[in-house]
Amino acid sequence: MTNLELAAKVLELAHSFGVRDFCVGAGFRNSPFLRVLGESSDLSTFSFFDERSAGFFAYGRSKRDDRAVAVITTSGTAAAELLPAVVEAFYSAVPLLVITADRPARFRGTGAPQSIEQPGLFGVYVEASVDLSADLPLPSIHWSAKKPLHLNVCFDEPLLAGEVPSLRLGSRNPSQPAGDDSKASRAIETFLETAQRPLLIAGALRDEDREAVRDFALHMGSALYAEPLSGLREEPALEPIRLISGERILRRGNFDAVIRIGGVPALRFWRDLEQTSAPVLSLSPTPFAGLSRGIHVTTSIQHSIKETRIRKLAVDKQLIEEDRRMHAATSAALDREPAAELSLLRSLSSAIPRGSFVFLGNSLPVREWDLVASREDRAFHLGANRGANGIDGEVSTFLGMAREGQSNWALLGDLTTLYDLGAPWIVPQLESDTELRIVVINNGGGQIFSRVAGLDKVDPAIRSRLFQTEHSVRFRGWAEMWNLHYEPWTAIENPALLPSRAVIEILPDAPATGRLWKALDELWSDR
Repeated sequence: MTNLELAAKVLELAHSFGVRDFCVGAGFRNSPFLRVLGESSDLSTFSFFDERSAGFFAYGRSKRDDRAVAVITTSGTAAAELLPAVVEAFYSAVPLLVITADRPARFRGTGAPQSIEQPGLFGVYVEASVDLSADLPLPSIHWSAKKPLHLNVCFDEPLLAGEVPSLRLGSRNPSQPAGDDSKASRAIETFLETAQRPLLIAGALRDEDREAVRDFALHMGSALYAEPLSGLREEPALEPIRLISGERILRRGNFDAVIRIGGVPALRFWRDLEQTSAPVLSLSPTPFAGLSRGIHVTTSIQHSIKETRIRKLAVDKQLIEEDRRMHAATSAALDREPAAELSLLRSLSSAIPRGSFVFLGNSLPVREWDLVASREDRAFHLGANRGANGIDGEVSTFLGMAREGQSNWALLGDLTTLYDLGAPWIVPQLESDTELRIVVINNGGGQIFSRVAGLDKVDPAIRSRLFQTEHSVRFRGWAEMWNLHYEPWTAIENPALLPSRAVIEILPDAPATGRLWKALDELWSDR
């Protein structure tokens, strides 16, 4: 079998897994793949110079389309560049297919150029790592598509000898049968038998699960905290039971149990459950509990909760009333400081066009949106990287998730953007009707560390240099480098006046931001 024939067979296998999009970083060793893909009109190919960006773009496109996407690298450290994206895909249960070209196995351990130990490179973060070569028959490979899969393909020289075979693209492999959801139903029923004041937290939910979770929350009847990625944060029907003043209200609830449905919450309250004795039950399509204690059930959410039979509980009306008072007081504090970071984000949430895709960056943007974004139902579709909660590859993920024919917005911190400066390389390859607005909230560093308990005792100079990574970088040059329109905003302007592809650098007033956070802290400490 020639290298080109082996490349064709691997691409046919990928197609059988449902892959239609291939993200490739050009190199000498993976040239058989590039040659075959270049002569195929049935597969979509995106070209990258940076494998790290390619991996996160592929991850984002897989999340957007809910099907496997492949990323193909050359050998050596190019393959290692994919590890961050593979980790994120693993913890998000996103079907990322990683195809790494390699030199023949005889070079492993020799220190030969572009030869590292690639099989097993991604460790526990892939379902399997399969070593393939032209001198062996292609093995039968089964993939659940619930974790990334690694195919390591060895090519010997001459790399491009022979004719390019035509791809024989068949039907998609059948999906795995659904599991038994009765275990989840029984777990919920048993868990709630003794609970009188349970809290329901809705984490990130898939589109198909939202209606079922909404109905379950209404039937359950106790207090609900709906995170932005749940898609239920602005659901009108949930108004009587939903807490809206921010997560600090949760410390007033005196809850005797916590149920989480969906993704692992971004809430500090969730992390602090490690130190409490309140029983915790988590239901999620992924196997990750998000805590080191409690009960976790991996399940198909919509099926399991539809079968659940529980008694109707009563919401704590006093808690709801306090929550509404605190929400009003928070809104008044925001009104007094319109140039503060939180106030600007609130204004932006009302200005973004209805129905937009909005990507929330880690770590501050996703939390600040949760606290202050408009409660009006604006039919946003929200996205984020909450698998491993890192700030790697977020611009690339946003570009992979961006939708043709609609308005797409990314709300990112300055350091997050600096992590991924090469991401806009792919922009010219996207459909021309894909509107892209990258909002960089530039507060001069990692300001999330300015509010970490205990850091107030650290010398300010050390805190700013080592913890907050303070800087004076501005993003005009970055936008111009990639031919993107640039605007600096100290107040939120009319998005309708923006070109279809733009970088908006929001520059909050630092003293105003400090005063606002102090006012909010005092507001909560008084109660």
